[in-house]
Amino acid sequence: FASCGTEEVKSVEQTVEPVTLSLEDQFSALVELDSKLLTVDLSIDTKVAKQLYDAANLFASENPLHEKAPDALELAAKGAEGIEKYDEAITILHKIITDYPETEKTPMFMYRKAIILEEKLGKPDNAKAAYQALIERFPDNFLSISAQEYLDMDFLNMSDADVIKFLKSQNKE
Repeated sequence: FASCGTEEVKSVEQTVEPVTLSLEDQFSALVELDSKLLTVDLSIDTKVAKQLYDAANLFASENPLHEKAPDALELAAKGAEGIEKYDEAITILHKIITDYPETEKTPMFMYRKAIILEEKLGKPDNAKAAYQALIERFPDNFLSISAQEYLDMDFLNMSDADVIKFLKSQNKE
């Protein structure tokens, strides 16, 4: 059978409106990603780290004045470390330290920056300068005290074998 009618056939197309998440929901999604960063065997899930790095950077760049922007940058730095973008992690930590008001986490960001410089990038002189900056800015903070002891013991200039030898000698006393 064929139809000879002149009726117009309307297609049933559905238009999907894009869902816009509130900034709070966007930040909650970042926190959710962060909770999935470590796998069961305590290794880093690099796919999650990459997503966290990208999404947290985007959140912070699009909302630099939002109260959660420094927290988003902290998550971006964790993501950068997770995908071994250590220079980028340093840049992000430096941005938090310099561009946002001081918080109780600032000494931890400064300490983390020094650790990455030393252990991941092999830059002991830069690490020493970062430890010194922490000590000068927060002389009474426990991380500063620890950093000062570390520098005083000259661990920064010791090889791993020298550190092990020193620690063994301390255990004998």
